[in-house]
Amino acid sequence: TVFETVTLVGVTEPNAQVVLQGTTLSAQSDEDGRYAFSDVALALGENAFTVTATDAAGNVETVSTTIVRTPIDSDNPVISAALANDTGLSNSDGLTLDPSVQGTISDSNEITSLRAGFGEVAIDEFVDVTAVLNDGSFVLDRATLETVNGGPLADGAQVLKLVATDEFGNESEVFELAFALDSQLPALTVDLAADSDSGTVGDLETVFETVTLVGVTEPNTQVELQGAGVMIQSDAEGNYAFNDVSLALGENAFTVVATDAAGNVETVTKTVVRT
Repeated sequence: TVFETVTLVGVTEPNAQVVLQGTTLSAQSDEDGRYAFSDVALALGENAFTVTATDAAGNVETVSTTIVRTPIDSDNPVISAALANDTGLSNSDGLTLDPSVQGTISDSNEITSLRAGFGEVAIDEFVDVTAVLNDGSFVLDRATLETVNGGPLADGAQVLKLVATDEFGNESEVFELAFALDSQLPALTVDLAADSDSGTVGDLETVFETVTLVGVTEPNTQVELQGAGVMIQSDAEGNYAFNDVSLALGENAFTVVATDAAGNVETVTKTVVRT
């Protein structure tokens, strides 16, 4: 226990005389044999107690026990957390298509509460997510975060706030994790450049042996022409072009893959016919 004074209780014969040895405390057990010694002082560490019970016939029984008083912990829990999958261009840019958060709570004592909130929500309105704790670690998946948010998480800037409490009521500082959520697939078009389309523009038919494939996606997005080993980046308006693409006679299937800064991937396949 952490208490400086405690109550010792026990059971013996009814109406027996009970003495806490080494003190001036004595009591008589009640008709059910129960007794109690109140306001017994404890020193830090081990405290040995011996109790003797004497019945009406003078029979004496002695029992010893040790109670340990531990110091009250005043250290606050410390939370550390990050995106479980930072899918952006670097693993630390805070841009992701997956808002899942993983972390740990450091404390020498048991963590009894973990609460979470988004943005400007007041601490007393944070949502209890203690159930996700596993031996000091936790993972908050999208479903849990949307419960905390009270609805779907919108794309854009987010600030998740966490507070932990240990068994002694010590509360952590509010931990804040800022990230940007982008879960939308990038738009993507693929076509023949107008000067590569020898027939009706837009019909994807041409007589040229080499052509330029063009399209539009999100600005500054990686665009790959699969099978050709060519990777480029769209410009500030999202335009891109693959030059000098060879065509065989007949149908030529091309697959273009666009990957935005958050890691969202869109794929489009088009067939160009060389006549």
